Amino acid sequence: MKRWISYALVAGFIAVMGLRLLENQSHDWSVPQPLGMTWLTWLFVINCALTVAICLHSAVELLGPRAAAAFVAITVGLGAFFETTGVKYAWWFGEYSYSDVLGWKLAGVPVIVPLMWFALAYMGYIISNLMMFNTPVHPQVPPRLPLGRRTLLNVVLSIPPAMIVLAYDLGADPYMVLIRAWTSPRGVWQIGLHGVTFQRGVPGVQYFHESIQGFRGWFFAVLCMMFVFRLVVREPRVVPATKSSVRAALWPIFLYWGFSWFQYVFGQPPDTTMIAAVAMGIPVVFGIAGWVLYYLTMSTAGSDREGATT
Repeated sequence: MKRWISYALVAGFIAVMGLRLLENQSHDWSVPQPLGMTWLTWLFVINCALTVAICLHSAVELLGPRAAAAFVAITVGLGAFFETTGVKYAWWFGEYSYSDVLGWKLAGVPVIVPLMWFALAYMGYIISNLMMFNTPVHPQVPPRLPLGRRTLLNVVLSIPPAMIVLAYDLGADPYMVLIRAWTSPRGVWQIGLHGVTFQRGVPGVQYFHESIQGFRGWFFAVLCMMFVFRLVVREPRVVPATKSSVRAALWPIFLYWGFSWFQYVFGQPPDTTMIAAVAMGIPVVFGIAGWVLYYLTMSTAGSDREGATT
């Protein structure tokens, strides 16, 4: 039953992604985009909802119900905190406000946004673990390690998933600015060697009309999420390679690849397509390599069991 649920969700993701590709291809990008929901943005929100559902299904399989619930609570909770304080005080991503493009809002933040923080952080978490450890769940930190070294290790291991999510943002944010999911009418806060300053209008340091501070905020937010999760789940479950766990470990890579492929084929502005392809392609390639090695442990274990019974 679980297998067919995951297959149905993935089939829905592929179908909606296909509709998005068709809509993007025929869409008129030469005129300013409306500030309300359109067929294009409805498809985007549905695509995000299916992404969240697939990641949740995978997390329960790989992390177990308790750890999966902790992961969701930490990422959604911190995501909502960063977004609401960011909208209200411009602390993390510069000064911005969400339009009605992404649907229903709570405290000025579209409901789908904190949920996508979970999905993106989960993709980064699984892919980085496969890259570093050839297994989807992080190993336990040695319990006798001194507190300072244990904290440092948790911080260092939280950097790769944050970088993987940041790579996604390099292609996604210019697209979101183009469809006017949010606006920055007055400027951004900049933190530099001479303290904190506020720059009005278009900031001097920008990336396709998105402030560099926004990318710093993305990295810091995911770093905090991963660090807190590692503190909360100190003894992660050991996940032997089985058909269900191998399948569950593949879905986050597939989702991440799907978004990278979309941004490469129909990314907007067009200049971002190769940036997204390279930045997101590297984690995909190394994640697949780690997944193959994880899959091979299942084949090896099966061969060992067969040899033991003969």
